[in-house]
Amino acid sequence: MHKHIDVLVVGAGPLGLMMAAQLLRHGVQPVVIDDQRGPHRTPEPQTLNARSLELFRQLGLANRLVDLGMAAYVVPVWGRDTQLGAISSGHLENPGTAFPYELFVDDEKLGGLLLARLTEKACPVLWDTRLVALRQDDRSATVQVEHQGGPQTWTCRWVVAADGPTGVVRQALTPTAEHLFARQRCLLLGEAARGASSRGGVAINTAVQDAANLAWKLAYASVGRVKPVLLHTYAGERSDVAATPMVPFARMGDSLASRIWWLIDKKPVWMQQLFEPMAQLSVQYRADTLSAHYAIGRRIRAGDRLPYLPVFDEKAKVNTDLHRWCEKPGFVLLVLGTISQHHLQIIGKWMLQKYPRDMHLYYLPYSPANRAVFEAFEVNPDGNKIVLVRPDMHIGYVNDMLNVSLVDTYMEEVIGWKPFGYLPENT
Repeated sequence: MHKHIDVLVVGAGPLGLMMAAQLLRHGVQPVVIDDQRGPHRTPEPQTLNARSLELFRQLGLANRLVDLGMAAYVVPVWGRDTQLGAISSGHLENPGTAFPYELFVDDEKLGGLLLARLTEKACPVLWDTRLVALRQDDRSATVQVEHQGGPQTWTCRWVVAADGPTGVVRQALTPTAEHLFARQRCLLLGEAARGASSRGGVAINTAVQDAANLAWKLAYASVGRVKPVLLHTYAGERSDVAATPMVPFARMGDSLASRIWWLIDKKPVWMQQLFEPMAQLSVQYRADTLSAHYAIGRRIRAGDRLPYLPVFDEKAKVNTDLHRWCEKPGFVLLVLGTISQHHLQIIGKWMLQKYPRDMHLYYLPYSPANRAVFEAFEVNPDGNKIVLVRPDMHIGYVNDMLNVSLVDTYMEEVIGWKPFGYLPENT
């Protein structure tokens, strides 16, 4: 049997299912395969941090996930061999997220929640299907699989490996490379890309962010909205994260680390700076090619994770937050400041014409209720700023000038956006 598949996800563990759910969110239906005969049943819990829960919130699954798990508001701080202390929620005035620092949830429950989402969307998950061999060129990948004992040949435009460091995809590409995020038509996530696991729940959380970073780029490339070269930024952005130690003091001796921890425990500001990398809230892509910052303010910059800030929606007259505004798939253009209704209508018409399903507009005029947002983004009450948020909730573009043609330039020249009617040649 010969099949043609747009995106094949290898591995139906929590990471593979998360990748599939993210692709579905962006309008692409993958096929997921796994060599087990049914859903994974692992009694050991996974440790999800606040940043991962923010990404599950985009899928509408965060609250259900919190109900299934056990929230932890105290995070242990480890040295090389021993636990030095812990960060408690009582030490931080503003944790910067809507979620607990850590959530312990069984693999079975996590996978079951994601599998239910895929079932709702009629996404194929093929059990008892083993990837046997893979060969590829610059245009497609051909895989040999055994499905319920019978051999099949599939042609895939893209193959995503989420089956760990010993999976067939990684072994077929190169078993010796320490980090391997992509090669031709194959893209690797989590331990399949990095090769080795990490303690303290870092592996699953870093992998969840891999999926969020890759999914929107792959989805847009597969339907021809962007040039496939956009996928090259996946390795550039995520490989730097892989090289960043997330366990505080892990490279220090316990004696030195203990002294430093004692000092930090006395300073809430230092405690905040320590918590953010532990919860992976401080992961940023400022130096990467997709980040364009053209604003005087430097506190929040292009490449940063969109900060979690409460917002009073002046139009709906309800309290919300910036992350809630970014739950819709696609880009989000935040317009901060005071502009005329006529100018706002022009922006809306431009967006409807150029990005009808792929960009959303939110306008936030200055008011005392939203002063904290303007202070965070360093916008004067009588000033303006535009902030373009990527689908993975990282900021792509910032400018103090309210000019939509500059946004077009960023989308076309940096993201590689193509107008409607473009045919995805060799993608």
